[in-house]
Amino acid sequence: MRIFLALTLATVTSFSLSAAPQQSSLANDRLAFDANGFVTRFYGVPMNLTPSGLKRYRYSVGHFSGEGDTYTFYTITAQDGVKVKVQFDGGKLIAVSTTSPNAIGPKGIGVGTFLSDVKAAWPKGQLKYGIEEHEAFVVYDTEPGIHDVVTYFFEPKDMPAQAFDLDYRKSREIEVPNIKVSEIAFSPPPLPEAKYSFLSTTAGPCVPKVGVGIDPKHRADCKRMTKAERYRGTWYTDFETSFFTPVGEQSCIKAKLSRCAELTGGKALPWPSRAACPRLWEVEFIGRRNVLPGFAPSYRIVVDEVIDFKRLPDPPHETGECDETAP
Repeated sequence: MRIFLALTLATVTSFSLSAAPQQSSLANDRLAFDANGFVTRFYGVPMNLTPSGLKRYRYSVGHFSGEGDTYTFYTITAQDGVKVKVQFDGGKLIAVSTTSPNAIGPKGIGVGTFLSDVKAAWPKGQLKYGIEEHEAFVVYDTEPGIHDVVTYFFEPKDMPAQAFDLDYRKSREIEVPNIKVSEIAFSPPPLPEAKYSFLSTTAGPCVPKVGVGIDPKHRADCKRMTKAERYRGTWYTDFETSFFTPVGEQSCIKAKLSRCAELTGGKALPWPSRAACPRLWEVEFIGRRNVLPGFAPSYRIVVDEVIDFKRLPDPPHETGECDETAP
C-alpha cells in the first residue's frame, strides 16, 4: 500500500514528452485478466511493461518524495484518454494507478463509484484510513492479507475530520460517509509460488560422498539456479543458522537437516545480530534456489526481494546461552 499511497500524494515536479505513435496502434482491450483474476492489461497498458516499452506510448515524467528519497513515475496517456501512472523499481513494474474519471476497473468499479458499491463488489474487503508519513489516507483493501487484484483510494477531505484524530479510538467513532472512489490502483500479478516438493530430492551428483569430491563434469550443473519464484513459510535464525520451512511442511528444525533450505540474501532479510537468541519469522519473499541438491542443507535460497515478514514468538532456549536484549 505504501507505493500506491505515495503515487496518490505525488507532486509532479518536472515533465518530458516522448515521441509516440498514434493511440490507435495500442491494444484494444481495456481490461484483461489471467487465470487467477489478476489484471494483465489496463486500457492498453500491460502489467509486464518495462521502461524500454514506454516509447510505445505518449507519457510525461513526474517525481515524488517519501522516506527521504525521491522517486520517478510516468503518466501514460492510454486508451480512451485514460491517464495511467506507472512506477518501476530495478526495471520492474511495481505500481499502476489512475485517477481518470472515465476509468473502469474490475467488476465495473471505477473512479467516481460510491463506497457502498465497492463494498458490494468486494464484501470481504476492508476500509482503512488514518495518517501515514504525515499524510491522511483513505483506502479500500479488497482482499486483506492477500495480494490485491485492485485497491481503491478515496479523498481524505471527504471524510469527517475526526477520522484522522491522533487518538485512535476517537478516529474510529465516526460514521463513514458514502464517499466516491478517487483512484484505482493495481500491482502486477504475483510470481507463481514455488512447488515445495523439491525438498524431497536430497541425492544427486552435487552431494559429495565421504572422501570423494564433486565430479568436475558436474560442477557447472551444481551452480545452476532456478528462475525467481515466490516462497512462503517460516524462517528460523540462531547465531549462524538460517533455516527456511515452506508453508505446510514439517518444521525444518525438527526434520532431518538434509530436508532444510538455508536462506541467504544480505540486507533483504531482517537479520538479527549474531548474539541474539533464536528467532522465528513468518516470511514471504521472491528468491532463487540451486536446481540440484547439495550438501547439508540440500538447498540454499537466495532472497532477492522481501514481500512481507512478521516476527513470531521466539523458540525456546537455555537461560544464558544468548543475549535476550540483542537487536
